[in-house]
Amino acid sequence: MPDGRGWYDLTRGQVLAFVDVRSWKIIAWSLQPERNYNSLVIRTLMNRVCAGWGLPGVWLFERGIWKSAKLVKGESPPGWEDGLSWPAAQVGWEQVGVRFIHATRARTKPVERVFGLIQDMMEGTRGYCGRDERRDCPEITKRAMDDVKARRVSHPGELFLSFDEWETELGQIIDRYNASSQDGEVLGGLSPNEAFEACWPTDNPPARFDASCWHLVAHYVKQVPVTANGICFSVGSRKFVYRNERTGQDRGQQVLAWFDPECPELVCVTDLNRRNPYLVERSRPVEFIAAPGDVNFEHQLSLVAAHNAYPKARFHTVKAKFAPNFRRNLVDVTTAELAQEITAQRQTIEAAQKQQTVQTTKARASYGRLGMPMPAATRLRPKQIESADALNRLLAEEETETSKA
Repeated sequence: MPDGRGWYDLTRGQVLAFVDVRSWKIIAWSLQPERNYNSLVIRTLMNRVCAGWGLPGVWLFERGIWKSAKLVKGESPPGWEDGLSWPAAQVGWEQVGVRFIHATRARTKPVERVFGLIQDMMEGTRGYCGRDERRDCPEITKRAMDDVKARRVSHPGELFLSFDEWETELGQIIDRYNASSQDGEVLGGLSPNEAFEACWPTDNPPARFDASCWHLVAHYVKQVPVTANGICFSVGSRKFVYRNERTGQDRGQQVLAWFDPECPELVCVTDLNRRNPYLVERSRPVEFIAAPGDVNFEHQLSLVAAHNAYPKARFHTVKAKFAPNFRRNLVDVTTAELAQEITAQRQTIEAAQKQQTVQTTKARASYGRLGMPMPAATRLRPKQIESADALNRLLAEEETETSKA
């Protein structure tokens, strides 16, 4: 990965894979360049699994963050200790009938076996560092790492895969694994693809939420107070703050925040009865020494946005080799109306953001040709861009006339 200083860093990255327990088929996976994954990545991949293959009956996870993270499992509502009825106490995945089981030993986790077979297929790949790098890393990889660190090569791509190359290579390896026949009691000579199709529950298919109810699984729902600082909550080490004039009207009230890990820049807010939804953009801190009008202000904000962009991970849902059937969704009016309102408001905000990005890009180019500082994006008007374009045309015409003379 580029280190921002003219050279490159070597990283081992993280791969997460979701496996169907019966067929051992990898049905979804993600790749990220960071050395540690977090609950945002886990929940996003869970959402992708549900979008592609429907709701599972059970999530079979390990422990640690997979068990403790509230974003992964949901959160108990206030009053849990006071003895709520079971329907009222159900949260998150439990509301849609999905249970959690957490493995205590490696041999009870099918994904460990699957990753072992995947690693067998990785041997010989450029940059392969063994099953346990501290003990069995190939000498050729150790020398290559030293050469990159000492800059004895013109480019590390001669010895290691880039992030894009590894994503492509990993996808091909997973496709080969899913298509390879396996002996043993579980598959009996079938490939994971064949076993997955053969075991698909045609008579009792899973439910796959559509646009009328997708938010029930796509969002992490949390009851929060609206304070003087807006709506604030943390996901792991990340803090999220949302505020605008609409949240100001709800100051002092308890609301439900519907947080989508795939779109953390927006949060949907409803009352405790899941009504009156509105979307709020994420608020980011700005250094007190910065001020609108500073020639470097807008550029620095764009750098902050680029640096904090999420997700950096790449997510993949493996396509079906057959046509799976799914259960029909029957939802109540309130749920369907909430889904429609969230979708409509998000599309409106995203369209406005796209228009502002186009306008800012065009203004930056026009003012750049003039050698003038661009006004702050919040104060930029279409007529200013038109004026800058007109001035650029006049200067170009004058330059042409001068050259002819």
